[in-house]
Amino acid sequence: MLQRVDAGFRPPDLKAVFYQRTARSSKRITMCSANVSQIYDLQRVLEPSVAYRYSDREKKLRETPLMQTSAERFNTISENFTKSEVHRLSPSMIRFSELIGGARDLTIGDIACGPAHFGFSLAGHATRIVGIDPSHNMLKQFRDLGSKFAIPLEDRMGTAEDLPAADEEFDLTISRLAPHHFSDVRTAIAQMTRVTKKGGIVGVIDLQGCENARCDTILHVLEMLHDPTHVRAYTASQWHEILSNSALKIEHLENGLSEKPGGITIQRWCEIARSGPVAEAAIDKFLRICDSSELAQLGIECREGIFYYPVRSLLALARRE
Repeated sequence: MLQRVDAGFRPPDLKAVFYQRTARSSKRITMCSANVSQIYDLQRVLEPSVAYRYSDREKKLRETPLMQTSAERFNTISENFTKSEVHRLSPSMIRFSELIGGARDLTIGDIACGPAHFGFSLAGHATRIVGIDPSHNMLKQFRDLGSKFAIPLEDRMGTAEDLPAADEEFDLTISRLAPHHFSDVRTAIAQMTRVTKKGGIVGVIDLQGCENARCDTILHVLEMLHDPTHVRAYTASQWHEILSNSALKIEHLENGLSEKPGGITIQRWCEIARSGPVAEAAIDKFLRICDSSELAQLGIECREGIFYYPVRSLLALARRE
C-alpha cells in the first residue's frame, strides 16, 4: 500500500483489512468485513504535495500466495470477460487499429490475453495470433472465440514475466487491461520487447493511474476492493519511463481514454469481476465520502444516486529499435 516517504504515516493495510485466504484453501480469496471503516478517511489524510512509494511490506505481500492466485481467480470468471461490455470493444481498441494503419500480414502475440478481444480486434491485420495467458480457462475462451476467425491461432500457458515465446517471434506484441495485474511490470515489458521483432510494435492499453496522489490513492483503493489481484495502475509518465527503459521508442502515448464511455455502474462492474456484495457495498460507501472534485478527476459520476465508473485507460504504442 502507499506510504508517505517524508513522514511516519502508515495508511491501513488494505489487503489485511479486506482480504484473507480461507483457512482451508490458500487458493481461494474471500472478502472479510473487519475494520471496513479504517479506509473511509484514508484520502482525507493524504496531501497532494507529498511523494508516495510502495512499502517493502507491500512488495512482500505481492509475493505471497494471495497474489499468486490470479490465474486461479480468473479461471472461475473467464466467461464473464468474454461477455463483458467493457472488454469486448472499446474506443481504445478502435484507436489502436487506426494507429497501426495499413499494416498487414502480422504475427500477433496477445499477452495475458484472456479471451483476446484485443488480439481479435486486429484480426484484419494478422496472419497468425498467439494468445498467452496463465489461466487455462481464459485460453479456452480464446480458442472458442477464435473459432470465428479464419486465421491460424495458437494458445500457450504462461506469465507475462516469463513469456513462452522465442526471441523476435512477433511483429506486434500487445496487452490490454492486464498490466495492472502484473507482479513485475518492468520485467513483463522487457519480455514483450524481447519477443518482438526489431522494428516491430509493442502496444499496451491499460488502466490509467492519476498523477494527483490523492486521486491515485482513491483509484488504488477502488481497484483493490474490486479485485484483490490488482497490483498498480500506472500513470502516463510512469509508462513513458517503463517503455523508454525497455529499448522501445514511444510513437504514441494517449491518456484520458475510457473503456466504457458513459461509465458502468458499480453493481455491473463488480458483477463482471465477481467482487461480491461486501466489496460492492464498501466501494459504494467509500465513493460517498470522497470529494466530488476528486471523483470528477477520475471520471466517476453519480447520477440519480448511482455511481458510474468509466474504467479510465491509456494507450501506448512503441517500436522496438
